[in-house]
Amino acid sequence: MTTLTEAPTNGATPIVSPDSIGIKASFQAMLAPSSKAISRKAWGIDVATLWVPYFTAARAIGALDDLELPDDALGAPFRLRRDPDTNEVKFSRTGRPLFTVAPHLNDMVNRARDNYVAGLMEHTRMVMDERPEAYRDQVERQHKAGTPINHKEAADLDTATAALQEAAQAAALAAAAEAETETEAAPNSRRSRKAA
Repeated sequence: MTTLTEAPTNGATPIVSPDSIGIKASFQAMLAPSSKAISRKAWGIDVATLWVPYFTAARAIGALDDLELPDDALGAPFRLRRDPDTNEVKFSRTGRPLFTVAPHLNDMVNRARDNYVAGLMEHTRMVMDERPEAYRDQVERQHKAGTPINHKEAADLDTATAALQEAAQAAALAAAAEAETETEAAPNSRRSRKAA
């Protein structure tokens, strides 16, 4: 059995006293600073903790070779983003260097994504072919359940759009009235300066 002090906490070991068992300890474990470096994601999945180990395992069993995914792509999965013309390192607006996933690794992630999508499409087609009535029933149930939500969302959007347009019109009228007041006040200020 894992105690709260032994629970994994994103690489950090929380300091948990014996009297802080329960809710406080679970919050401490969740909020403890991480000793792991922040990684980047490819296709919404962490590169360092999933893609690199996954492709390393694929290489270990011979599913991939060095030509498809070289060692350097797994050993250095992140590369500095560079300007294609000048080869200068690119920085964000905040001054941090920008990174990209190594090209060969990125290609393998894209291949995995494409194969995953193709598998989902094939599975869907197979179910539609083998159980057309069951699939059609599911679509009808989903449509029936979603229709009131879609109508409410459309009505809420109409209301919000109308309120936004009214606010924009009110702001435009206020700005026009202010500009008109300034225009009327400007000749009067010239006259008062001439009189003085």
